[in-house]
Amino acid sequence: MIVFKLVASVSRSVILLGEAHKFAAVSTYRFGSVEVMLPTGGLSIVLRGNVGESVALRFVSVAAGGLLGACETKVFKLAHNGETTVQLP
Repeated sequence: MIVFKLVASVSRSVILLGEAHKFAAVSTYRFGSVEVMLPTGGLSIVLRGNVGESVALRFVSVAAGGLLGACETKVFKLAHNGETTVQLP
C-alpha cells in the first residue's frame, strides 16, 4: 500500500495497483524497485522471482486532468536470472 500512495502522489500517468491474484499485491521481495520515469511519468519496475515465472501486474493510466483509465493487466516473464526490469504503461 505504501508504493501505491507514493506513486499516486508523484506520477500523473500511471498508478501501480500491484500483482494480480495476490493477497499481498505489492511485496518487497517481488518488487526490487519502483521508479518514476521523467518526463513521461511512467514507471520502471524491477521484478524478482523464479526463472521463467510469469508475473501479471495491474495498473491504471491517468490522463491529463486526472481522468482515470480502465484497470489494465500486463504479464511479464522473468529472465534467466529471476529478475527483470519492466516499464508501465
